[in-house]
Amino acid sequence: MKKCFYCNRMIDTPNTISIKNEKIDCCDDLYSTKARAFINFAERTKFFFAISVTASILMAFGPLFPICSNAIRTILLCIGWGLLGLTICVFPLATPETFQLLGVKKTIRLVRVVGCLLILITPIWPMIML
Repeated sequence: MKKCFYCNRMIDTPNTISIKNEKIDCCDDLYSTKARAFINFAERTKFFFAISVTASILMAFGPLFPICSNAIRTILLCIGWGLLGLTICVFPLATPETFQLLGVKKTIRLVRVVGCLLILITPIWPMIML
């Protein structure tokens, strides 16, 4: 038995679609359409995702270098972590293995929860730094 790529349920008769020389099994036409739409979204936005993650990491770890005051370093650190959480919420992309393990639906939910947690703990960083 195969698993649905989108919802991760076991299926007897898969609806197989082909995207970029890769065959994906889904439950029905609705999930096939949603899976195709998500893969197209991921392909369109992976450049912006990479740029945003890189910028947020540079902002978060850039303050480790003592070139500016403590207040500016703390602000950059908070902006970096907040931007990382926002990026993860807006672009819920994960590894292919995670999508295969959990399915697209659960992976998107998990990644967005992690992004929201990053946003929520952003104000805590100044307290940890002091």
